[in-house]
Amino acid sequence: MRPGDVVLEVACNTGYVIDYCPQAAEIHGVDVNPVLVAEAAKRLTSATVAKAEALPFPDRSFDFVN
Repeated sequence: MRPGDVVLEVACNTGYVIDYCPQAAEIHGVDVNPVLVAEAAKRLTSATVAKAEALPFPDRSFDFVN
């Protein structure tokens, strides 16, 4: 992962992954738990309630998926 990459964190929990990413990366998260998504939205570029099996993004939207 490099600065400027657009990243999707699946099962993002509270968005703690941001602590391990380059500062300039654009980090988006999905999780099935709306309470965790609300917390993640405070830290990530965006956070969405969604299942990994049905992501609400077009193909090739991200440089890196974790």
